[in-house]
Amino acid sequence: MPLPQNKPTLEKNSATEGERTARLQKMLAAAVRHELLTLPWLYRAIYKWDSPLFRYATRAMPPIHILVENGRATLKGAVASQFESQIAYTAARQVPGIFEVRNELKIDN
Repeated sequence: MPLPQNKPTLEKNSATEGERTARLQKMLAAAVRHELLTLPWLYRAIYKWDSPLFRYATRAMPPIHILVENGRATLKGAVASQFESQIAYTAARQVPGIFEVRNELKIDN
């Protein structure tokens, strides 16, 4: 006499798939919320009023573009000197919630 096999039904699979989808949506929403909350802090840290980089903040299109993904910030764009690039990098490293900063700023000649 063969043993009965426990085959999952479609309903059970759908429920677990639905639970996984809901969990994934919550995690994604939390990540997006984190990035949206972190970005203004990064912008303020880099372009604060007493920083040499403040002059860039008053432009219609500031030359430093800040990208945040999963707690990792990437600085892109162009600045006038290596010193300004280092200031932006250092300011970004000090923002809570940022675990890694990639400095891809180019130096204008």
